[in-house]
Amino acid sequence: VAGRLSSAMQSGQLESQLSGEDIVGLPLECDPEIFFVNPRPVFRLTAIHKKALLQIAALIFNLQPSHGIAFAVLVGVEESYTLAMRILLRHAGISKHLAGNFLGEPLSVCPLIRFSLFDSLQLLHTGVVSSLRVAFSALGIPEDLQKLDRLLWAMASVWWRKHKSLKLFVNSPANSSAALGGFPETHPDDASFQSKELTGLDLCQYLSGSETLHQLLFST
Repeated sequence: VAGRLSSAMQSGQLESQLSGEDIVGLPLECDPEIFFVNPRPVFRLTAIHKKALLQIAALIFNLQPSHGIAFAVLVGVEESYTLAMRILLRHAGISKHLAGNFLGEPLSVCPLIRFSLFDSLQLLHTGVVSSLRVAFSALGIPEDLQKLDRLLWAMASVWWRKHKSLKLFVNSPANSSAALGGFPETHPDDASFQSKELTGLDLCQYLSGSETLHQLLFST
């Protein structure tokens, strides 16, 4: 029985190799799907003190970023780490340099926050240079190349997913102006600059995947 099982496994592996299917690890064609169960805040009914608590969270973040985010969730300023990171960046005046370094860390919560943050940025219809300008206007650039690599990998994945979805809408037989309502034709804040570089679907058609874009971003 063991011999027949071993033979069957080898046969299955050979068929998978011949068909190009990856049977170990991630499939060849896949997009990352990251989710996290929101923690429950310890303190409740803190809405009237939200501004003061946010300022305290920012002060803690500038000393220890992970503690600052945890505090914001703990006291109910935001319900998740991703939302806490966004509100700290936009309204609390935290150090962008520290934020970039923190999001480049290999901590288990950082990939979730990275993807969420880049998904909230206007990366649609951008090119290599303009997308970097958008991303690092919100974050500081880490000096550690490994941290920078993690940020750019997440950014490339988000960019690729946005434009892959746009391409499906554009090529759909049922394409209409209503269907494309969520996809602006140009980047609202950077149209004049983008006209000088290959952007959006014009760039996407030359890329084999998010890994290629990641390499371009990192090299740039």
